[in-house]
Amino acid sequence: MSAGDSPMLEIRGLRHDYAGRTVLSVPAWDVARGDASLVLGPSGSGKTTLLNVIAGLATPTAGTVRVAGADATSMAPAQRDAY
Repeated sequence: MSAGDSPMLEIRGLRHDYAGRTVLSVPAWDVARGDASLVLGPSGSGKTTLLNVIAGLATPTAGTVRVAGADATSMAPAQRDAY
């Protein structure tokens, strides 16, 4: 990715807590346009939670998720539905 390109997916300081415990923690992750990524981990490691947060179906406890420049974590519920 060149300096002027923005990533297709940009995650910063992402954390999701459930029932008093942290179930997902992603300090930073960028995926460039056209790149592919694989998310691996054992059952209960947060893979589905991560995908739900990226898709706007879940709101994280902390951090930001930008997809194609749109900040999915700061959208109102109606905006997330349209997104």
